[in-house]
Amino acid sequence: MSIFKPTYKKEISIYLANNCSRFELVIVFGGDGTLNEALNGLMNKTHRPKLLYIPTGTVNDFGHYLKIPSNFKETFKLLLNEVSFIDICRVNEMYFLYVMACGKFSGISYGANINNSKKSLGIIYYYLRAFKEFLKHKSKGFIINNLKCSLFLGLNVWRIAGFNLGNKKGNKLNDGMIDVVFF
Repeated sequence: MSIFKPTYKKEISIYLANNCSRFELVIVFGGDGTLNEALNGLMNKTHRPKLLYIPTGTVNDFGHYLKIPSNFKETFKLLLNEVSFIDICRVNEMYFLYVMACGKFSGISYGANINNSKKSLGIIYYYLRAFKEFLKHKSKGFIINNLKCSLFLGLNVWRIAGFNLGNKKGNKLNDGMIDVVFF
């Protein structure tokens, strides 16, 4: 058994990319961003260990979507279940499990690394960052098929940043499809 505690951004990806062949199981404690870092470290390898995600982040959209219990003891019981397979999406060289975004508001969670404000305010921290972004006059707009957009989302789930965005029955994590939303 090996315990790894990262100290800087992307360190998880680098560590797993260099060491994943040593493991049969990787247990990730953290939020959605930590899970994404682990995913990107495991991809493009011939040996991919099983991954158990224990959501301990601020919002935990992915853990919420999968109905992963917040009680660690209950979460570890998931190891007794069969392995579940889910779609892994890729844009350029980056992988994602449930959401990708570009445009206005897409950078809110990036750069929201662990700090005292995030720890003390929880999900409100993200809402304050969104409000600050909203007040900026610069628009990061782009045009897709003659449609001016401010935000583009590729979604594999119905919950983003604690908000329910769509049809819970429409999204499936193992159907080879993603929903595309333009704002």
